[in-house]
Amino acid sequence: MNTFITIILTILLFGLIIFIHELGHFFMAKLNKIKVHEFAMGMGPALLKVRRGETLYTLRAFPIGGFCSMEDGTDEDSEDNDRSFNSKPLIGRISVILAGAVMNLLLGLLIMIGIVTASNDEIRTMQIEFFHPNAVSSSYGLAQNDKILKINKMSIYTTNDIYYQILENNTDGKVDLLVQRNVDGKKQKVLLEGVDFTQTSERGDYVWTDFRLVRAEKNPYTVVKEAGARSYSVARLIWVELGNLVTGKRNFNEVSGPIGVSNFVGQVVEQATTSASDSRVADAIETILMLAVLININVGLFNLLPFPALDGGRLVFLFIEGIFRKKINPKIESYVNQAGMFLLLLLMAVITFKDIYQKIF
Repeated sequence: MNTFITIILTILLFGLIIFIHELGHFFMAKLNKIKVHEFAMGMGPALLKVRRGETLYTLRAFPIGGFCSMEDGTDEDSEDNDRSFNSKPLIGRISVILAGAVMNLLLGLLIMIGIVTASNDEIRTMQIEFFHPNAVSSSYGLAQNDKILKINKMSIYTTNDIYYQILENNTDGKVDLLVQRNVDGKKQKVLLEGVDFTQTSERGDYVWTDFRLVRAEKNPYTVVKEAGARSYSVARLIWVELGNLVTGKRNFNEVSGPIGVSNFVGQVVEQATTSASDSRVADAIETILMLAVLININVGLFNLLPFPALDGGRLVFLFIEGIFRKKINPKIESYVNQAGMFLLLLLMAVITFKDIYQKIF
């Protein structure tokens, strides 16, 4: 039963992300009066077909992608078609390409707003309210009402930023803070050395700072502000970890594809179903939603990378056209995108094999 739930949740998760991405391309194409031949969910043979006007809407057999097929105007019989993609002004074509990634980023933000709204967790500012008993960070110069601006030179917006910098990214035992003093508003550096942020309280709770931050009242403004800050932090962390992967600070084994995500979803489902408590189920739902946020933002940003076959790669060609005022030969662009697609499929195959291997062994 858990396996069935896991499969359904994984399909719905990726299906929603793909759907909203292609929907962005679809709506912007329609707005620019570009003819859309087909809007498809999934790949492979069509299971369901519905035609509405000039567009064919299909549900295909394999839930591993989707596409929005537009009139491109590159065929000989459609070069003069004023409803083709290539006949539209440059800004219109850029908007169509950008729309998919933007929709993913917006969906991630909307889900995050829902998480912050429904969560029992308090919204915290970056201002220190008080220090826990036996706190040692205060002896290094931190003071009550100080506002934390940066840790290890990274701007801090959420408690997750503090957690990442203190626990995950603290390799030398030193924590370099930049704070703003409440008394005079001046900025000052505070260096913490040898502070144990991994202790547990008397109740057994995990304590990762020896100070508490000021709570913010939960209202529409603070919820949207907190959701925006968390979404930005997730996006920034994706770029940081991508850089760590390129530089070798992170291992390739830490990269996951759909199979790896499915394994994680299965673990969450199993934890939720082994306990009848409402809190455990609520935690599982929040975890799945956070995963949806992470993947949406990841897909949005990844698609903007200037790599062939991605939306970012197509934008590069459009920017070159804008600079030189001349369209690039469609055949050259097609060959470059085909090569990029081959490399992406190869990468996906390697990641999938790695996920399956880790699952079995």
